[in-house]
Amino acid sequence: MNTLTNAVLVLGAAAFFGLVVPFAIARIVEKHVDWDKRARRRIARIAHRQHAKELYLGSSRLTAVPAQIGQLKQLELLHLDANRLKNLPPEIAELSVLKTLRLDDNRQLSELPEAFWRLTSLVVLSMDNNQLTCLPPDISRLIALQTLSLSGNKLTALPPEIGELRNLEILNLDRNQLTLLPPEIGRLTNLRQLVLSDNRLSTVPPEIGQMKALKTLLLQNNQLTHLPVELGELPRLEWLTTSKNPLAFPSPQTVRLGSSAVLAALRARARSP
Repeated sequence: MNTLTNAVLVLGAAAFFGLVVPFAIARIVEKHVDWDKRARRRIARIAHRQHAKELYLGSSRLTAVPAQIGQLKQLELLHLDANRLKNLPPEIAELSVLKTLRLDDNRQLSELPEAFWRLTSLVVLSMDNNQLTCLPPDISRLIALQTLSLSGNKLTALPPEIGELRNLEILNLDRNQLTLLPPEIGRLTNLRQLVLSDNRLSTVPPEIGQMKALKTLLLQNNQLTHLPVELGELPRLEWLTTSKNPLAFPSPQTVRLGSSAVLAALRARARSP
């Protein structure tokens, strides 16, 4: 028997007896398994099911998504997180009823095909911990989005078209390299949670005061010196984090007292003539 066969037998025996597999043996098996080929076979099998709606390929060691993914016309949920993807095939745009797509933790994913933005049925799109540097204006086509998570990428700016996502309720943008926000972000009037911590923001646009549904706003660890008084006009805002900013207003003393004190200072300033 060859090395791979012996390693597979060891893995099987270990699984049967509940034993710990030596790392070197596990690596032999991983090296010889064509994970992308296995994914193609799995997709081909599922494609024969006329009404398959969910596909979980997370943590599958994939380096590419096969073009056959476009055959799964009824797919509503697709998990491709924690793989080794660098890009996606344009055929993914054929998933016209896809509602949930997870692409988190593909550490080399740096771009998306132009056709990607035809996924206009998406409600949840999560792409945390990748290498994305920008969003195109075509993001405005994803008008059904309610959750957009882009934490831990390399975004330096947002397109003004982000304001067209009027159904958005959750927007996570922490751990990027954002230096400013477009005024159009204020059009997200259904937004309940906005996470902007760990960026390079020096200002927050006053248009944020239009987000009357906002409940949570995280701004810690940026370069903010002032907060817009318009934040004090948000009736539902309950949680506001501002630590690790060189703030002059609200004062550092107020910031140290916590979210409630900061909100009280902003609301008092908003009421003053």
